[in-house]
Amino acid sequence: MDPAEFDRLAEDAAAGELSMVNGFASLSIADAVCIRGNKLPEDQLLRQLATLGLNLEANLISEGTVYTGAGFSNVGEVLTEAISVANELPADRETRNAIKDVLDEINNNVNIVLDEDCTSDGTEE
Repeated sequence: MDPAEFDRLAEDAAAGELSMVNGFASLSIADAVCIRGNKLPEDQLLRQLATLGLNLEANLISEGTVYTGAGFSNVGEVLTEAISVANELPADRETRNAIKDVLDEINNNVNIVLDEDCTSDGTEE
């Protein structure tokens, strides 16, 4: 992916569902994705949310993508909960880490069933 395409996807992600996340107003999607090291749990939650937003905008997954882990049935449910937790300041560390870990699984294609209609170029297979 070239830098211009990444910038477009980041812009679209920031304007979409993620616009409801406190913190993205002052923290760009690109900055959130690039958080490195052992940062605060809320930073890692924002990083995972930003990455999920990019995956959704790139049509690599959809909100309807089935999640097979405990507690949620699809990516949309996880996204809704993650936004809620991200906006709960201060949410307890255990809660933030739990939803961050679910987002991390989804972003790494763990415990999900990829939709047949999700492709990297947004076209149907």
